[in-house]
Amino acid sequence: MLSFAQKMVIALMLCIAVLIARLDQLSSATHPIEKTETSGTRYQEGHWEKWREPITVVTAFLVAVGLAQLGLFWRQLGFIRESLDDAKKAADAAEGAASAATKQAKIAEATLTQLERPYVFIFDVKEFGFDPETSEFFVEYSVANYGKMPAIIEGAYISFVFSDKGEPPLPTLMADSHVLLTAPILQVGEKREKIREYVPTGMTTGDIEIDVTDADDPFGKTGAIGPVFDVPKGNDVFFRAIIEYRGPSSHGHSTGALWLANYPANGQFAQRGGDEYNYIK
Repeated sequence: MLSFAQKMVIALMLCIAVLIARLDQLSSATHPIEKTETSGTRYQEGHWEKWREPITVVTAFLVAVGLAQLGLFWRQLGFIRESLDDAKKAADAAEGAASAATKQAKIAEATLTQLERPYVFIFDVKEFGFDPETSEFFVEYSVANYGKMPAIIEGAYISFVFSDKGEPPLPTLMADSHVLLTAPILQVGEKREKIREYVPTGMTTGDIEIDVTDADDPFGKTGAIGPVFDVPKGNDVFFRAIIEYRGPSSHGHSTGALWLANYPANGQFAQRGGDEYNYIK
């Protein structure tokens, strides 16, 4: 399918071809010699007189019209190109504005999500406790939601672990009977205290370690007790907790906390691990 410009060029070329053929005919033709009625003299009609013939005039007119239309067409093409350039610039500006608006909307949404979301904390890990009924050691901790939205707990990994490189592994997943999973919704401002986690069977020798530090020592605590851990030599024992949760309109939140359990300070725990293990996401 020919475009309008191609059709114009073909028409112009046809007109020029007709004009050239006509001029060639005029230049090579011979004309009869005629007599005048008055003088009886002969004359030969000049070639340029043929320009006054209708077909020559029409051909020349068509060529002129074709040239004028072609010039007008190219002028219109120039206007179209300028219009397209302006339209492209306007489209690029609109795209840039839309992109900036989208970024601003995402930033606003992220900011709102950070404000209007649950924030779960794990804390109150202090020292070992001893259950005389089971003769087992445990640690107590608290979990609270201090965000602006309820927290829905999806998973809880909480246990004692040990490592010889200071890189405690992931704790085991709590059973569905765990208190955090039987009632997984933490309301805004809700705090659950004195949740117990027992030292796993086989991690201790069953002996009790009693601290008899001098009471006059300001950093000591007479009578503090703790288990004797049965772990490979050179390993440290940690208490690690990870809670995964979501909000009513936000997802993928997680809180982690880590304490050194066999901290040589009268059976007390010491928080360790930095931001890698202690975080709220």
